[in-house]
Amino acid sequence: MSIFISHSRKRVVFSSAVFSIILLLIVSTAQAGVQIITDKAAWEAMVSDVEVLTTTADNVFLADEVLAMPGNDAALGTVLTFQAANTGLSRGFTVEARQTFPTQAELVFNDGIGAGASDDWLNALSVGDSNVHQNDNWGLRLLDNASMMAFGVVIRNSRDMADETITVSIVSEDDTVEVIELDTSIAVEDQSGNVFIGIISDSAFDEIYFDENSDTDDIGLADFHFANAILGTEISSTLGNNHRRCHRDIDIFEFAGNEGEEVIISLDKDPSGKHKGDIATLILMDKMRGVRFFEYDRGALPNEITAVLPASGEYRVVIVENKKHKKHKKHKKHRKHRKYGKGKGFKGDYILRMESSAGASDTLETTRWVE
Repeated sequence: MSIFISHSRKRVVFSSAVFSIILLLIVSTAQAGVQIITDKAAWEAMVSDVEVLTTTADNVFLADEVLAMPGNDAALGTVLTFQAANTGLSRGFTVEARQTFPTQAELVFNDGIGAGASDDWLNALSVGDSNVHQNDNWGLRLLDNASMMAFGVVIRNSRDMADETITVSIVSEDDTVEVIELDTSIAVEDQSGNVFIGIISDSAFDEIYFDENSDTDDIGLADFHFANAILGTEISSTLGNNHRRCHRDIDIFEFAGNEGEEVIISLDKDPSGKHKGDIATLILMDKMRGVRFFEYDRGALPNEITAVLPASGEYRVVIVENKKHKKHKKHKKHRKHRKYGKGKGFKGDYILRMESSAGASDTLETTRWVE
């Protein structure tokens, strides 16, 4: 019998590219997994702790460089600095217009609103004045050594997608850069050219570059989203292969988590393995003094437990085979069997999956109780 552990993530494939994205990661990694997601609801389902700065006049006014409430068609300069102390977010950041040809571009609020421009530019930051800077490059950088594992933004008015690609650059601890060409694409379904761009990474990052092709459209930025990714670990093993002298096979796993961290633990049959029956018990419990935490699901597979950890420390995940005791005539009248639900007890190959809002899932490991 073998045990297989993997750190996995869902993959999304798209059909046509919009612009080049350079993503700078602040941790060392040779093969960082990065996804581009254009379905906002799908992106939100894969992340946690989402914080949003909507690009309204009130919020844009919070930037250090903006000295008065911005009105329509207000040129705000090349860089806007949003301090966490001013926005109420947990991260401060800067947004910068990086287009320098034919002249240095500025970020413009409500570009052309009131002068015949479409509502695409309402409550948005245009990269350069519309119809002037066609190559609308921009960047975003977190302040004070902050990091994120997921980022999202609404791109306004992106109409021309010809020959535009997505590139991810990963900076390791020794300052070397690995460029990864993502064979993905982004389909703009909104006829106005508005599209949500969501990024999810396996590793923390602190800076993003958007490199747009020189074409005939102008783009705007709206509503900056910052989040943590929901990370996941899978372990494959077998239930019912216990050679110890006990009635039920018990597999025990352990992990370390933080107070307030959300975890999702699921148990299901391994579709590539051998198994029979349906009923098993999945338990999540603490392994700390002074903490009493116990959650379980003892129904038919798949089983799932969703919980917020009450304290920082070590926890156990326990899988119990639901197997009836052998009855002995001497004790037949006195022995009672706990009912676990309809169906036969599960026995065979299974997959245990754990997702977490921080790093708990990365610490999930087997113990000597897992054969």
